[in-house]
Amino acid sequence: MGYRGGVRAVNSKNFNAAEKHFEKKRVQMQKQINDYIKYSTNLRHEKAELEGQVRTLQADLEQHKEWIDRLLTYTELDIGDIKKACEKDKQVAGTLKSLNFLSGYFGGVT
Repeated sequence: MGYRGGVRAVNSKNFNAAEKHFEKKRVQMQKQINDYIKYSTNLRHEKAELEGQVRTLQADLEQHKEWIDRLLTYTELDIGDIKKACEKDKQVAGTLKSLNFLSGYFGGVT
Protein backbone atom coordinates (compact mmCIF):
# COMPACT_ATOMS: atom_id res chain seq x y z
CA MET A 1 0.00 0.00 0.00
CA GLY A 2 1.15 3.45 -0.71
CA TYR A 3 0.45 6.90 0.62
CA ARG A 4 -1.66 9.37 -1.28
CA GLY A 5 -1.50 12.93 -0.12
CA GLY A 6 -0.46 12.00 3.40
CA VAL A 7 -3.33 9.50 3.78
CA ARG A 8 -2.58 5.87 3.59
CA ALA A 9 -4.64 4.07 0.98
CA VAL A 10 -6.86 1.42 2.55
CA ASN A 11 -6.89 -1.95 0.98
CA SER A 12 -10.52 -2.84 0.21
CA LYS A 13 -9.87 -6.41 1.37
CA ASN A 14 -8.80 -5.19 4.83
CA PHE A 15 -11.68 -2.70 4.93
CA ASN A 16 -14.23 -5.44 4.14
CA ALA A 17 -12.73 -7.68 6.83
CA ALA A 18 -12.95 -4.82 9.34
CA GLU A 19 -16.57 -4.16 8.33
CA LYS A 20 -17.43 -7.85 8.76
CA HIS A 21 -15.74 -7.90 12.16
CA PHE A 22 -17.57 -4.73 13.22
CA GLU A 23 -20.92 -6.10 11.99
CA LYS A 24 -20.34 -9.38 13.86
CA LYS A 25 -19.60 -7.45 17.08
CA ARG A 26 -22.62 -5.19 16.49
CA VAL A 27 -24.91 -8.22 16.10
CA GLN A 28 -23.47 -9.78 19.29
CA MET A 29 -23.99 -6.56 21.24
CA GLN A 30 -27.54 -6.14 19.92
CA LYS A 31 -28.35 -9.72 20.96
CA GLN A 32 -26.92 -9.04 24.41
CA ILE A 33 -28.98 -5.83 24.68
CA ASN A 34 -32.13 -7.72 23.65
CA ASP A 35 -31.38 -10.42 26.24
CA TYR A 36 -30.99 -7.77 28.96
CA ILE A 37 -34.24 -6.10 27.90
CA LYS A 38 -36.06 -9.45 28.06
CA TYR A 39 -34.50 -10.19 31.47
CA SER A 40 -35.51 -6.74 32.74
CA THR A 41 -39.08 -7.23 31.51
CA ASN A 42 -39.29 -10.61 33.23
CA LEU A 43 -38.02 -9.06 36.46
CA ARG A 44 -40.67 -6.33 36.26
CA HIS A 45 -43.42 -8.93 35.77
CA GLU A 46 -42.09 -11.01 38.66
CA LYS A 47 -41.92 -7.90 40.85
CA ALA A 48 -45.54 -7.03 40.03
CA GLU A 49 -46.65 -10.58 40.89
CA LEU A 50 -44.76 -10.49 44.18
CA GLU A 51 -46.25 -7.11 45.06
CA GLY A 52 -49.72 -8.58 44.44
CA GLN A 53 -48.90 -11.50 46.72
CA VAL A 54 -47.67 -9.10 49.40
CA ARG A 55 -50.93 -7.12 49.22
CA THR A 56 -52.94 -10.34 49.54
CA LEU A 57 -50.88 -11.50 52.49
CA GLN A 58 -51.19 -8.11 54.16
CA ALA A 59 -54.98 -8.25 53.80
CA ASP A 60 -54.98 -11.77 55.28
CA LEU A 61 -52.80 -10.56 58.12
CA GLU A 62 -55.19 -7.70 58.89
CA GLN A 63 -58.13 -10.10 58.89
CA HIS A 64 -56.29 -12.45 61.25
CA LYS A 65 -55.44 -9.54 63.54
CA GLU A 66 -59.13 -8.63 63.68
CA TRP A 67 -60.02 -12.24 64.54
CA ILE A 68 -57.37 -12.32 67.25
CA ASP A 69 -58.65 -9.04 68.73
CA ARG A 70 -62.20 -10.40 68.73
CA LEU A 71 -61.06 -13.63 70.39
CA LEU A 72 -59.08 -11.65 72.95
CA THR A 73 -62.21 -9.73 73.89
CA TYR A 74 -63.93 -13.07 74.51
CA THR A 75 -61.11 -14.13 76.83
CA GLU A 76 -61.85 -11.10 78.99
CA LEU A 77 -65.41 -12.35 79.56
CA ASP A 78 -66.41 -14.76 82.29
CA ILE A 79 -68.13 -18.06 81.45
CA GLY A 80 -71.64 -16.62 81.86
CA ASP A 81 -70.90 -13.73 79.48
CA ILE A 82 -69.43 -16.12 76.91
CA LYS A 83 -72.55 -18.32 77.08
CA LYS A 84 -74.76 -15.24 76.66
CA ALA A 85 -72.69 -14.08 73.66
CA CYS A 86 -72.94 -17.55 72.08
CA GLU A 87 -76.71 -17.66 72.65
CA LYS A 88 -77.07 -14.20 71.14
CA ASP A 89 -75.03 -15.30 68.08
CA LYS A 90 -77.25 -18.41 67.73
CA GLN A 91 -80.40 -16.29 67.96
CA VAL A 92 -79.12 -13.85 65.33
CA ALA A 93 -78.16 -16.76 63.06
CA GLY A 94 -81.60 -18.35 63.55
CA THR A 95 -83.37 -15.09 62.81
CA LEU A 96 -81.33 -14.62 59.63
CA LYS A 97 -82.10 -18.19 58.59
CA SER A 98 -85.83 -17.59 59.13
CA LEU A 99 -85.74 -14.34 57.19
CA ASN A 100 -83.92 -16.02 54.31
CA PHE A 101 -86.54 -18.80 54.28
CA LEU A 102 -89.42 -16.33 54.33
CA SER A 103 -87.89 -14.12 51.65
CA GLY A 104 -87.41 -17.22 49.47
CA TYR A 105 -90.97 -18.36 50.12
CA PHE A 106 -92.60 -15.01 49.49
CA GLY A 107 -90.18 -14.12 46.76
CA GLY A 108 -91.17 -17.29 44.87
CA VAL A 109 -94.89 -16.56 45.00
CA THR A 110 -96.13 -14.20 42.29
